[in-house]
Amino acid sequence: MTLGMDIDAQLSQYFAGIWPHLDEHARRLVAANKAVELGYGGISRVSRVCSLSRVTLTKGVEELQAAPLPPGRIRHEGGGRHALTSNDPGLAPAVRAVVFIEDRLPNLQPLEFEQVRRTSKEPLFNSLMEEYHYLGYEQPVGEHLKYL
Repeated sequence: MTLGMDIDAQLSQYFAGIWPHLDEHARRLVAANKAVELGYGGISRVSRVCSLSRVTLTKGVEELQAAPLPPGRIRHEGGGRHALTSNDPGLAPAVRAVVFIEDRLPNLQPLEFEQVRRTSKEPLFNSLMEEYHYLGYEQPVGEHLKYL
């Protein structure tokens, strides 16, 4: 690193040049390696400069000391979110059951409405609103009124 610049500025310059070329795993390892290189206080300093949490950097330091991940993986097996259908087996049939109806309202009687806020069907509601609502989907004023 260049003499005459403070360490934070040098780190910012270093990360700015390399960051766009790295995936999540590589960023964690590069930042953790730089933190180890800096020694005492390195994790806090690198965390401030590259906007990774200290927990993430600590995990990166542990990963540097452990065996490498298999090629092509950026997380350990089982990492990341689980599929929504694993938590709610009824969600997939509910999505398939969504039918687009083009008819007059009086011909569609009786209609059933089901409140889905804070249920397993809320992600379905949000995705349908996002994809099909003519105004796009932002949190509406009556955000707590979610019905399918």
